[in-house]
Amino acid sequence: MGWILVTVALPVLAPMISLICMKAFPLAIPSAQLALLNLVKDGQLCWAAIGFCTSALYEMASPCAPGASVDASFQGYLSGFMTFMLVLASLFAACGAILPHTAGYALGVPWHRRYRVLAVSLAITAMSAGCYSLIHLGAFASSDFWR
Repeated sequence: MGWILVTVALPVLAPMISLICMKAFPLAIPSAQLALLNLVKDGQLCWAAIGFCTSALYEMASPCAPGASVDASFQGYLSGFMTFMLVLASLFAACGAILPHTAGYALGVPWHRRYRVLAVSLAITAMSAGCYSLIHLGAFASSDFWR
C-alpha cells in the first residue's frame, strides 16, 4: 500500500499539495488563479503519466523482483503500449505548457468542450498509473493470469 501512495498517488496529488502551501503565503496573485482546476486543466497531469510510463518501461527492462517480471508473450505489447502512452503524455504535457488556454469561454459552451484537454490528460494518467501498477505488482508475470 505504501508503494502505491508514494509512487502513484504522490505525483498526482503534488499539484494540490503545492497549492495548499502556496495559499499560506501572501501572494500578489488573485485567488481565482490559484484554483485547483487551473493547475491541471492544460494537461499538467501528463507530467505524472510520463513518470509512470518511464518507470513501467524500466521495470520491464530490468525487473527489481522475481515476481515483477513480465511474461515474454506480453512484453512486446506492453512495451509498445507504454511507449505510445509516453509519447502521447509528452505531447499533451508539452503542448499544455506551450499553449495554455487563458481566454474565457462563451456562455453556453458545454463543460466537455471547455475541459477536453483535462479529460484526456486524466484518462492518459489513469491508464498509465493502472498499467504501471499492474506491471509492478506482477500481474503480467504469468500468462495463466489471462486464461
